[in-house]
Amino acid sequence: MKKLMSILGTMSVLTSSVATVVACGDSRDLIQIVISEDPNAFWTDYIKGAEDYVKTDELKDKYRVKWISSKQDSSIELSNTKSAVDGGAKAIILAQVDMKATEAAKYVNANNVPLIASNVPFADEKDLVDSEKPNWQVFQDGAKATAQLAEDIYQILEDYGVAKTNDKYKVYEIQGNPATTSATTRHAGWHSTNLFDNDWMGSMNESSLPDGVGVNGMFLEIQANQKVVANLQQIVAEDGADLIYAHSDAMARGALSALQTDQKGKDWLQPEIDEVTGEVTKLGGIIVGYDYDTISVTMLSNWKQNPTNNIFATVHMSASELGSKSVEKAIEEIENSNENKSKYKLDEITITVKAALDKKED
Repeated sequence: MKKLMSILGTMSVLTSSVATVVACGDSRDLIQIVISEDPNAFWTDYIKGAEDYVKTDELKDKYRVKWISSKQDSSIELSNTKSAVDGGAKAIILAQVDMKATEAAKYVNANNVPLIASNVPFADEKDLVDSEKPNWQVFQDGAKATAQLAEDIYQILEDYGVAKTNDKYKVYEIQGNPATTSATTRHAGWHSTNLFDNDWMGSMNESSLPDGVGVNGMFLEIQANQKVVANLQQIVAEDGADLIYAHSDAMARGALSALQTDQKGKDWLQPEIDEVTGEVTKLGGIIVGYDYDTISVTMLSNWKQNPTNNIFATVHMSASELGSKSVEKAIEEIENSNENKSKYKLDEITITVKAALDKKED
């Protein structure tokens, strides 16, 4: 009998403990971020910016931020979004996998939950019905950014003595998943300038990456590495590429690591340097990315000292700013009772090209 009483007493304590946990659950409003892929350096910065935004004295007791990955799969994106909405999230921040896949957005709007589009643009507003539109879109215009990047890189190559072929520089472009908005806009913006020859390798330049279903944060870097290894001899040949343009810094680093496996690749990266002044007189091959994540910040600053071990340029897409601004808009919409539902308002972050060498003054 004593043993039975002891068991019952223990059960009572356990039941009481569970009840206490439920009663003392986190009462802060949840802002759920649904990102397109598992975190690489860019998404790590993004998540930190989002989480840090709600750590202020004013917000830390009112809001919390969680994230989940859609692994570059729109069906997972929809499942993640439904789970968050059904679980009581007060706002959804959605970094879409595919701008043509709008079921997740529809589900959020159907449940009258604020929807913030982040990182890459949703489809053009005119192509969407109201049920597919976010309250706010916080983004960087990838086409505009890569057009500026292309123009700046063209000028830098010209300033530092790189000879053109038929008035164009030869580029090997490593594209992201062509189903994603970021890949299509970063490709379109670069090509809109008509400054580079993308077709010099013919079929060898088919450098789009396969769909990243179930990817982790290293997927794009590994795939880019394999692409460059496969085409390395054509890229570094005497009549080969003048630069590699990758759609993300992770892919740019994958290209860099591939070149470093072969002496010809290292030689291709080596600029000519004045022995007296130590200044670059003529560029070798360069690698250009997009993001300016924390790894690239270091690489660009180190390029002059060690050009064969670092990428050369990128677009500063402040992941931290994107994350914090997205959470800021989510909180605004929670507190104004979803006032801007489906209004597709825009909050665009700034565009800055970052390069290891500046353009020369005229």
